[in-house]
Amino acid sequence: MSFLEDVSQQGAALRALVEHNRAGARLAGAQLSTVVPARPRSVIFTGMGTSLHVARAVQHSLSEETGVPVLVVDAGELLHFGLRTVSGNDLVIAISQSGESVETLRVTEALRDHPHLIALTNNPESPMAKLARLNLDMAAGEEAAISTKTYTNALALVLLLAKALAGRDLAPLQGRLERISEEMDTAARAGHAGIAHAAEALRDARALYFISRGPSLAAAAQAALTFQEGVHIPAVWMSGGEFRHGPMELAGAGHFAVLFAPEGPAGDLLRSLARELAEIGSDGVLFTSANDEPVKGFATLRVAAGEPELLPLAAAVPQELLLDQMARDRGRTAGRFEHGGKVTRRE
Repeated sequence: MSFLEDVSQQGAALRALVEHNRAGARLAGAQLSTVVPARPRSVIFTGMGTSLHVARAVQHSLSEETGVPVLVVDAGELLHFGLRTVSGNDLVIAISQSGESVETLRVTEALRDHPHLIALTNNPESPMAKLARLNLDMAAGEEAAISTKTYTNALALVLLLAKALAGRDLAPLQGRLERISEEMDTAARAGHAGIAHAAEALRDARALYFISRGPSLAAAAQAALTFQEGVHIPAVWMSGGEFRHGPMELAGAGHFAVLFAPEGPAGDLLRSLARELAEIGSDGVLFTSANDEPVKGFATLRVAAGEPELLPLAAAVPQELLLDQMARDRGRTAGRFEHGGKVTRRE
């Protein structure tokens, strides 16, 4: 199975997850009540790579809704430097599509007796799934190349879980996820009208900066990871605020940036940053869910997201199509591993 075949199946995989959880969401709610402490000291999301990045989409909103600190912690760092800080009253959510990623598995093994341990995996028979008090299935199906279906399904599952933890009705979110899944089908089948222009805007890039704020940092972090894997281009991700505190000095000729700007005040700041970068002479791409005027000098890719937390899902297929186009422009096959594989088994 190729990278583009995985991309083309994302809509169907997302619908399968929604359907899997439509009846199961109530069941999961009953199960959650036996695993989640009545008043957790904190919620700790842990994982590596894509599995860690998806939690960034709910970190702040879940904390605001529950009044509980929400941490997103690299599993390798937690394993070696943070396990002693985990309290018996923390809710720990370990995420790994394979259920076998070495660092996250070892964290799960170390916390096997923890009363509030949830795993999110794409394999209910995996070691992590069996060690956790509760496993929630990504239901993404088989995936051959770099993360696509497991990214979007893990992201959707985290969004659903956050709503459940906050005591919210899941039906409205499920409906929005289904609409996004249909848009994924359309984008994968017909392509996105702006992909060729966006790839041309980044043709001469030797490094990429992926920039966003809030929930959309999940998209920036995922893009930086997968463009390194698939295009073999150095990439970093950061918040718009962090970019202004130093890296802004790189702006100008030879600087290339990709910004993810949702609707709302945070998106306005990012669109303003894109305009400023373009005026200085940077080149780049703006993923936006607003209907503002295009940023002169930047390629604009519009996605229909609605809430900021949904922008990473709405942008997923277009950013993957851009990745594929850039890889082909550079004579590479996106999704082909040369020095690693789907599952990392060595620290």
